[in-house]
Amino acid sequence: MRLLALVSALLLLPASALADGDNEHSTIFSQLIPGGGVVSEGLGLARRFGAPEIGTMEIAGVPPDAEVVAAFLYWVIINGFDDTVIVTDTSTGITQEFTGDHIGTTRDTCWGMGDNHVYRAAVRDIVNQNSTYEVSGFDFLDGVVDNQGFSIVVIYRVLDSPEVTQVTINDGGIYGGEAISTSTWADPIGSPVSRVRVHYTVGDTQAADDGGTNFNGAQIAFDNWEGDGCPSPGGCANPIPGGDGAMWDDDTFDLSGMGLVQPGDTSAFATIADPPGSDCLVFASFITEITYPNPCPDLDGDFHTTCDGDCDDSNPDVHPGAAELDNGIDDDCDGEVDNFPDDDGDGWSWPEDCNDDDAAINPDADEDCENGIDDDCDGEIDECGDDDDAADDDDGAGDDDDSAGGDDDDDDDGGSGGVRARSGCSCQTGSGASALGLLLLLPIALRRRR
Repeated sequence: MRLLALVSALLLLPASALADGDNEHSTIFSQLIPGGGVVSEGLGLARRFGAPEIGTMEIAGVPPDAEVVAAFLYWVIINGFDDTVIVTDTSTGITQEFTGDHIGTTRDTCWGMGDNHVYRAAVRDIVNQNSTYEVSGFDFLDGVVDNQGFSIVVIYRVLDSPEVTQVTINDGGIYGGEAISTSTWADPIGSPVSRVRVHYTVGDTQAADDGGTNFNGAQIAFDNWEGDGCPSPGGCANPIPGGDGAMWDDDTFDLSGMGLVQPGDTSAFATIADPPGSDCLVFASFITEITYPNPCPDLDGDFHTTCDGDCDDSNPDVHPGAAELDNGIDDDCDGEVDNFPDDDGDGWSWPEDCNDDDAAINPDADEDCENGIDDDCDGEIDECGDDDDAADDDDGAGDDDDSAGGDDDDDDDGGSGGVRARSGCSCQTGSGASALGLLLLLPIALRRRR
């Protein structure tokens, strides 16, 4: 949105539009992921503090054998609405513009500028590997509208992992410590819990008293949201380490072994400033990843587990719903080997039935000699030759007693005196043979008269 349009939009915007997500978070992602994990990185890009127009964030924590299943980009605009951002993967040169969802609003964070607006965009189309990503294209008018910062959140999985991770994302806009973010998980936590990690995305961070940062009622950090540690615009000589630049912090806490999450738990909660009002902050997202042994692993990566009937979790071609093959294996895990359905109801199934979609085609069918189809599944098309032993045929023709129009009994000439005429054949009758004999004897009779 360009600045003139942006200022006009602010003047015309009804008050009710500012209430989207005020001081609350909602759960927007909750999945139980084999070998799951989260990588999050932040970047402070407050231009009023001298930040550049283009910033970069490096994603480096995705394991080499992992697949990225989701990626989100968060940003906060103070005193303005700017829902578009340009992202570039510097390793590939691919650039894409994204339009974010407006997911929350907080009141002014002690600058006298105006409300803060939180945005989220799904960016897996471009953020799908370890790389350095550039973000740009946001509005700035000094003292009027500015960006607070950006965070990239990447969720990955490793299908053959013996562990599973409950990954849940809460997001919106919470002002300082005025509200609690409660994360509700899709499944109760299993046992034993091997890893607990939480991620907090916080805007408008600076050197001021924050109080405690809490998870499930326990303080896990104190005075943590410092940004670059500078209390005023213009930078400072000795910035406090650990922040992501002026006005932004994206922090990950490893709480493994602290007993803050127990097997059977279904939720957790977090606050970022205790006591409330200790600093003017924007709590944009709260992410949990809880890891424990996978009770239903998918070791072969076919998206089926032993819990849903995968009878061979070492073979990706064997699972419920797979095509049954003639290979001595129960491919579809129905408890039977090489059992094939009779799809056309003709009493035959594959592989004996060479076309199990047509009831007229099967080993018992009569061969039609003119349709270009192997009707009787004997590997030959339109055959009209001898399928029988001619020595057993009283008429001596050796014709096919299964062929259309052929002799119905190759052991009996049926009183026909010869082969029945059939399509494609020019066959002699008994009377024709007698006439031929008379013609052959005629010269002999004539010679005897001389």
